[in-house]
Amino acid sequence: MIRFLERKRRTFAMITAAAVVCCVLFMFFFMAVESGHDCAGEDCEICFCLDLCAQIVNNVKDAVLLAGFLCILAALYGSKRADADDFRGIATPVSRKVRLNI
Repeated sequence: MIRFLERKRRTFAMITAAAVVCCVLFMFFFMAVESGHDCAGEDCEICFCLDLCAQIVNNVKDAVLLAGFLCILAALYGSKRADADDFRGIATPVSRKVRLNI
């Protein structure tokens, strides 16, 4: 039961980290695509979105990308290790050296 909860927690952490990384990458691509738009004036919604994205990216910087990447690596390493431990724990007749007498 504990391994199941650990595996579930790692999977959730990996999904969360991937979502954060995707959001930050989306902001970078949005800023790159819309940087040369035709501004409509003071109330330009695209300029407002660009300013908001720039503030978020400046606040978060590389820490989110690094933390997300490290979480993904840790989750992948932990899940592979847990799978290998589970496989070794399976008892089969061959591993128990059961003798088949007929």
